[in-house]
Formats: sequence, structure tokens, C-alpha cells
Amino acid sequence: MNRNDNTNEKDRLDNDCLDIKYLTQDALSMELEKGYREMIDGEGTSVEETFSSIRKKYNL
Repeated sequence: MNRNDNTNEKDRLDNDCLDIKYLTQDALSMELEKGYREMIDGEGTSVEETFSSIRKKYNL
């Protein structure tokens, strides 16, 4: 599959983590914009929570 193919559910990794090698430029831009809007609106997960979760998941 190349970057011009559409992203679908089988191209996703753990939970909602996208594998960007399957995203088109437009899809990548939309995902980045979505993340930016969530950050501005105070939504999403903090860096501390995210890295704590990663450390716990991978026993680091």
C-alpha cells in the first residue's frame, strides 16, 4: 500500500493510533488539524498521562 491509498480500519495500529505511512497528505493534514483543535479546546490526554500509559503498557 502506498501513501495515496485510503486509510481503513485494518491500517490502524493499537487502538486509535494511526500508521501515518498509509495516510494521504489530505488525511494527514486532517488528523493534525483534529489534534490541534483538541489541544486548543483542552481535550485529549496530557503528555504526562500519555507517557505514563506507555511506560505502564510496555513495563518501562
